[in-house]
Amino acid sequence: MRKPIKLFLTFSLLFTLFVVRVNAECSYQERKELLNEAKNVDAFFEINNEVVSREIINPNTEEHETIEEKKYYLTLNVSNITNNFFIKVINNYDDKNFIINNENNNGYYSMNVYDIDNIITYNLMFYSTKDNCYAYNFYNKKVIKPKENTLYYHSVCTSQKYENSNYCKQFITKNFNTNIDELIINMNEEIKKESENTIENINLVGKIRLFIINYWYLLVIIAVIIMIIVFIALYRKRKNEL
Repeated sequence: MRKPIKLFLTFSLLFTLFVVRVNAECSYQERKELLNEAKNVDAFFEINNEVVSREIINPNTEEHETIEEKKYYLTLNVSNITNNFFIKVINNYDDKNFIINNENNNGYYSMNVYDIDNIITYNLMFYSTKDNCYAYNFYNKKVIKPKENTLYYHSVCTSQKYENSNYCKQFITKNFNTNIDELIINMNEEIKKESENTIENINLVGKIRLFIINYWYLLVIIAVIIMIIVFIALYRKRKNEL
């Protein structure tokens, strides 16, 4: 029994030394290039829907009827994938993971997710495929899958006052209390804050206009000075060329 254990330990040590040696050869320039490629990757969830048919029993006639309804789902889109890395994707909901690479994908990958009841964070871990940096995890990126907002269908969100509120969006990436009374208070605070920001922007524009009206001559003087400097610079450049 000792000999197999000894061989296993020796192999493990050699493998560890090999990995350390390979990673040690991954130069700063290579890591920088990999990072630039990874940061160019665009990953986001797109909201889609499809019309599906479903059979129901009419409660009045007790006859079978076919109805059509809209079914929502989300699509994870990942673009600008290169041959220099692969991406391991794992989520915080069921810990399932899969690999995205550029084999026959032309730099693009998409996956449909039919769970619309949970907010799920997908962690994208980038690993190098370059010989000197193989399997080196050089970048991580998180993408949040939204869920359908039950409040969206509530009567309070049909009113013109609240229809544009963040709390009334059909899909959300943040959970919040569904107590209607508290939400209405929050939505009123949201509207008040937006109104205050709008007033501040209007006041700022007014102040700028007032400054221009009162000190227009300063702006003219600055413009003339800039024109003179540009003229002198061009004149000197042309004189040196001659």
